[in-house]
Amino acid sequence: MFAGAFARGPGYAVPESLQKYLRAELSRHPEERVAAWGDKHAFVVHADVGAFGAPGFHTSPSGAFTVVAGDPLLGIAGRAPNRTRTEDVALLHEALSDRQESAYALLARSREAFALAHIDPARGTLTLATDRIGLRPIHVWHGPQFTVFASALRVLENCEWIEKTFDFRAFCEISALSVAYDGRTPYQEVRTLRAAEIVRVDAQRIASDRYWRWDAVEASTDSIEALAEQAYAVLDEAIALRRRGDKSVAALLSGGLDSRIIVGLLRARQASVHTVNFAYRNGQSADNVLSRAYADVAQTKHQILALPPQSSSNMSDTLADRWSDLAWVQDQSVERPRLVWHGFDGSFAVGYVHIYPEVVELLRAGRCEDAFFLYLKRRGAAVWVRGLRAPYDAVARDAMLATMNEAYAQIAGEDPGRRFYILHLVHECRGLLQSLYENADLRRMEFHMPLVDPELLRIVLSAPVDEVMGHKFYMRMLAHAPATLLSVPWQTYPGHEPCPLPRGDLVDQWAHSPAWERVHRTVAAQRLARIRCSPFPKTIVKRRRFWEARLSHFLRRGNYDFAFRDVELLQQYLARTGGRIDMNGTPPT
Repeated sequence: MFAGAFARGPGYAVPESLQKYLRAELSRHPEERVAAWGDKHAFVVHADVGAFGAPGFHTSPSGAFTVVAGDPLLGIAGRAPNRTRTEDVALLHEALSDRQESAYALLARSREAFALAHIDPARGTLTLATDRIGLRPIHVWHGPQFTVFASALRVLENCEWIEKTFDFRAFCEISALSVAYDGRTPYQEVRTLRAAEIVRVDAQRIASDRYWRWDAVEASTDSIEALAEQAYAVLDEAIALRRRGDKSVAALLSGGLDSRIIVGLLRARQASVHTVNFAYRNGQSADNVLSRAYADVAQTKHQILALPPQSSSNMSDTLADRWSDLAWVQDQSVERPRLVWHGFDGSFAVGYVHIYPEVVELLRAGRCEDAFFLYLKRRGAAVWVRGLRAPYDAVARDAMLATMNEAYAQIAGEDPGRRFYILHLVHECRGLLQSLYENADLRRMEFHMPLVDPELLRIVLSAPVDEVMGHKFYMRMLAHAPATLLSVPWQTYPGHEPCPLPRGDLVDQWAHSPAWERVHRTVAAQRLARIRCSPFPKTIVKRRRFWEARLSHFLRRGNYDFAFRDVELLQQYLARTGGRIDMNGTPPT
């Protein structure tokens, strides 16, 4: 994680009070070791939880320096299997200090989630960049005298040097889909770098560009079988690149295929694998039983940890909460214990979950608004419009359709289905990782995520959409995996490729049950307790509707946690902006 400030011209300086603030605010961990570089014209602070086993920065005698959060993982021909993150950062530093073209070419070969800042005092330039999907964020504010940036939004949220205005449209997007589109944040003046975006700042200008575009990936003329074989080979390569020669690793293992294929390929490469699964149903859900069955077949060192009802469903939160109970932490048997292999978003990125055939048909018929309406309905994505006062209710009612129309229009291509996949990939995919990266100082772990390796997704994107939807391409890819991978039943998505093996009467861990009802009600009670401690957002929310929702929730006539979540978010954003509101939000970039 990092944060910094850059004076935009020789006549300006980064205030000492801002430097002290950034140093103090970067990490909330009491024993954090924060490193700092720079002077009154450019200042950066950096902290590393040690997950990658190698520093994430590089400096040169000229005073230029580069720092990363995450791992660029450069896909270079002839790359040594044990090449470190530090060596990759050094290559990027040299390229960024040289020519723009060489920097773009090298960034376009990155294979993992990262955020980067490069400062060259001799040239008077600041360069910020993020990974090809935009998974790892950089948040930035440009003032008249200096630019402030950070890999965690909270650093800019609490910064008194930045006067913030609440972006109501961004709130609607976060409420509906848990993530704001097109680089928006809840604060109009603060932006998040988008997928493959590179921003250069100097005394004369602020320039934004893309070093990679997903809509420039060409459709392949190869057969679908050939593409599936290529995809499997690239996935195997992606795992080898990330492993960096580790002999013993830690991985999440669920009852589905995403984590299973990663564990299976690690075992095929003779890695010793410690696996963990979390139990919400006393270890008897389909997820628990099937993960245990495959762990036996793959001969991993498997562990199932029971979770109390109030546990978070966010995997990074869960891992952090139970960190001391993990077997590989207790016996110190893994070389990089804070680096966990994760099947993150494989079902979307390769299986095309959320790319609904009905939505694609409507898009191809030119009925974009109907398509987006159906998509939002299928996702259960909505703002609590009924509880909002005028004119906010009207803005919220139309916000998501306007957002998706604008984002879709920015993506080039002939096939609407392909364009829709790219929209989801570059705008929504990162939403599931926000908590991990925003709280990296407290979570103190990182994930390896080979199923969203950009080179793998480039091959998937080059295939016809109709041959990928419903996990069809995914299962063709798995046909090239070791036979043991599909020897145990697995969980599937309704309407997608079925599992041909019988799985008995196992109950999905997410299925409605008294236990899950207790989870939801516990979360809602905690949220309501926090709402009572802050001023009610009466200028936006109808107090009467809120109390009606509370009563209905108390009488078990419905689950209104979504409404309580919206109220709590509004409280937070209004408090941080002093009540300043922009109702229509920032325009598309």
